[in-house]
Amino acid sequence: LAAKWEQSGHDGKTTLFIGDSFFDTRYFWTDFDSVYAGKDALCFGISSTTTYDWEVFADGVLKAVRPKNIVIHLGTNNIYDDGDGAQETLLSLQRLLTLLHGRYEGARLYYFGISLRTYGSAEIACSESVNAAIKEWCALRDWVTYIDTPSRLTGDMLRDNVHPKLEYYRIFTDALAETDIEIDILA
Repeated sequence: LAAKWEQSGHDGKTTLFIGDSFFDTRYFWTDFDSVYAGKDALCFGISSTTTYDWEVFADGVLKAVRPKNIVIHLGTNNIYDDGDGAQETLLSLQRLLTLLHGRYEGARLYYFGISLRTYGSAEIACSESVNAAIKEWCALRDWVTYIDTPSRLTGDMLRDNVHPKLEYYRIFTDALAETDIEIDILA
């Protein structure tokens, strides 16, 4: 990731997408580069990652990057893979967002709510609880925007009960475009 930033990132200009498999361009969001062609945007999604992983990355391999914006999709693996409850997941999201805000001073943060899977009623309820709480938390801070994509992404739009079919990534790109984000054009 650090090498990818070194090669293609531009301090203070690049919009950086970070997160779990939803943002993994190898297997899921495979047309990211064509969707954002001509834009100063990089996608650093890694399948199966949690907020805890991204805390380590922010303090390690990504310590030297200076993005303009950071777009985030995380939380589902905290719940489904790590077995975290609503309070643990909420606190870990708040801690990560606060860390990113402090580490990448001046970068604007955009957080997509936890996308709902089609299975695990307890996990779905947990995700919904966290989304409601993190939305309220974000609303009190001028440096982070909560984006409500969970209410837009339905089960029939998922390819495997978890990840969107490629054509439904427009749910994310359209919702992001409805915010105040400014993604620079490549020079």
